[in-house]
Amino acid sequence: EIVVDKADQIYTHCYCEENIYKLVEKLSCYKDQNLDIYVVFISNGAKMIPIWGHKMDNSVCIWDYHVISVVQNKSDKKTVVFDFDVNDLKFPCDFNAYVTLCFKPEVSLKKEFQRKYRVIKAEDYMKTFSSDRSHMINKKTGLWNAEPPTYDPILHGTSTNNVFDFCCMDPNVDNGLPGSILSESEFFKRYK
Repeated sequence: EIVVDKADQIYTHCYCEENIYKLVEKLSCYKDQNLDIYVVFISNGAKMIPIWGHKMDNSVCIWDYHVISVVQNKSDKKTVVFDFDVNDLKFPCDFNAYVTLCFKPEVSLKKEFQRKYRVIKAEDYMKTFSSDRSHMINKKTGLWNAEPPTYDPILHGTSTNNVFDFCCMDPNVDNGLPGSILSESEFFKRYK
């Protein structure tokens, strides 16, 4: 079992990709405990994905992308989700409880809102993710859309920012990044 106190984690509002990076960095100490640890980018071609439970009243938020971590026990297949932005669930929470609250499978989504999932092994994510945070600078004003984390940017290899490459859910685009792109039904089936 993974014991993590949400209050003890590094968190910066609107930097889910870095929050999850810092989390899986800490979770790497559990890798020998029969667990598969994944990072999951959620997005779509329109960059409009609905997620419930991120506001105090649990109404829907439309994000361009979101990043969570999914951890599965190899023996019993029990799966939990880490999402810093959910209000009404434990941290981590049961996969099925997360899906019910945040994705509302009973809601039929128009095509432009249908979510896709890039599932990446945590160790691969930690070797390849880079963000100089330039995607968070307002192009018109030159100011931050949200204040960046206080630690140095996370940079690997020659890329200075591959956030939107990870968000790309087109299976025909080979951007050289790890991960499998899944439909919502494939994602749910894999972890339920």
